[in-house]
Amino acid sequence: MKKILHVIHNLELGGVEVGLLSSFEELNSAFDYNILVIGQVDSEMLIKLSDSLKSKIYILNTFSLTSFYRFIFSQKFDYFITSLWKAHLLGLVLKFTQSSKVFPFIHNGRYFHQLDAICTNLQVLFSTRIFVDSRSTGLFISHKFLFRKKNIIEAPFIQNINVRSKIHVNSDLLTFCSVSRIAKSKNIQEVITFLSKLNQLGYNFIYHIYGPDGGYLKVLLDLIDKLGLSNKIQYKGEINFNQRAEECIKYDLYIQFSLMEGFSKSVYESMLLGLVPVVYPAGEIANYCINDHNSIIISNFNEYNTNSIHRLFNDKTFLPFLSKNALDVNKYPTLSNVLIKELS
Repeated sequence: MKKILHVIHNLELGGVEVGLLSSFEELNSAFDYNILVIGQVDSEMLIKLSDSLKSKIYILNTFSLTSFYRFIFSQKFDYFITSLWKAHLLGLVLKFTQSSKVFPFIHNGRYFHQLDAICTNLQVLFSTRIFVDSRSTGLFISHKFLFRKKNIIEAPFIQNINVRSKIHVNSDLLTFCSVSRIAKSKNIQEVITFLSKLNQLGYNFIYHIYGPDGGYLKVLLDLIDKLGLSNKIQYKGEINFNQRAEECIKYDLYIQFSLMEGFSKSVYESMLLGLVPVVYPAGEIANYCINDHNSIIISNFNEYNTNSIHRLFNDKTFLPFLSKNALDVNKYPTLSNVLIKELS
């Protein structure tokens, strides 16, 4: 059985982390699959993992430099996979001794900053095989001249959903939700501003925000209060990744206005539940969300797709129509299936 070490930044609520943990058991049915966390581990993420799986998660700061290299060499890993720029930086170090075994996994069609660009590009440049979370991310990589002939493999960070789909009932109240880190990059402030416009037009809705505070919660709460929307928009706290589907199924729509996304696991999986996405078409979202067919696309925050929004609140057949089509979204291969095929 091949032994693999997947290096990630942190182990907390996020598409990469949730996708990896959701796939962890299945990956370990085919491999001896391990995770190395560079930063912090949210213990809530580990609650439903078996002790045997927990024993396969290592934290970098528990190692001294000597013990870390002893760990790398003594474990005799067949492959190393690195996700996100800090992991790529470590991957570059590993390449000095493990060059043919280190593969980067790219999760976004843009760089967050210059250091991200440097670490990611160097990892791709010196790698024979590159995993990407979506077609859009793959195009971002392959458009670069030096990377055109690279072996780029799509492996979305998703698993199959085993929860019943949403059954919509006619109601004058529409319910929105989102699940993410509460960070500026998630653009939740634009969601709140957008919903304030709907409120001014008399549309009846509620919006519940889930996720850990990434340092931006107070800003959002102050904005909600300033706009007088405390009775319609509420922060509901953190949610364990194993309970996301059961919680999201209670809502009609999933709303996300992030300007930077790769695959966007949360949007795609909400569709598999029958929720209707109201989204900015970042990354792969633009390839599986079709306006007025299975979703509502908001591509201009100044002109917020007035006709579709009006239909959503006034045509009782429109939401069930969108929901039915959302359930039939183009099915992508799961992370486990792709990695098992490519690394076996």
